[in-house]
Amino acid sequence: MDRNDKYKALPPGIVIRPTTTEDADAICAVIAGVANERQYIALQGPPNRERFQRFVADGIVANNAQYVALEQVEVVGWCDITRMQRDVFAHRAVVGMGVAARWRGRGIGRALLTTAIREARSRGISRVELEVRADNSAAIALYASTGFQTEGDMPDALRAAGTSVTLKRMALLF
Repeated sequence: MDRNDKYKALPPGIVIRPTTTEDADAICAVIAGVANERQYIALQGPPNRERFQRFVADGIVANNAQYVALEQVEVVGWCDITRMQRDVFAHRAVVGMGVAARWRGRGIGRALLTTAIREARSRGISRVELEVRADNSAAIALYASTGFQTEGDMPDALRAAGTSVTLKRMALLF
C-alpha cells in the first residue's frame, strides 16, 4: 500500500485530472482568491492572466505534471510540478499548488500533490522542491506527510504587507 492510500478519500463529486489550456482562466481565479488571503502564496494580487495562460500552455508542451481538482465543472484547486529548464537541472522540478478556501481540509491538496508527484517521477524527475511560508503549518504538515524533507529556513525571504516572512525550503528526492 502506498503511504498516501491511508488518507481519506476525496469528497464526492471531486475529480483530479490533467490541466488543459482551457483551465487557465479558472486556475487564475483560484490563485487570485488564495493570493487575496495574503498568507499562503507569494503573490499579493491576481496573477497576470496572459502570462499565466502561457505558463499553462508551455507546461503542457514541456510535459510538466499539471493537475486540477474539479467539483462538477468548477476548478477548486491546482498543482503543477514544473521541470527546471537548464540541462544541468533537468532532473529537478518545483511545486506550485493551492486549493480554494472553502475546499481545504478535505484531502484535495493531498490528492493533487500525490498525483502530480507520481506523474513527475514517471517523467524522469528525481528531485521535487518547494518553498513554503514557515507559518503555514497545514502546508508543511502535508508536504512532510508526502515525503518532503526540510532543507532549511530562509529568514526575510519574503516581504508581504510590510512584514518580513521566513520561508522553509523542502524537497522530495526519489
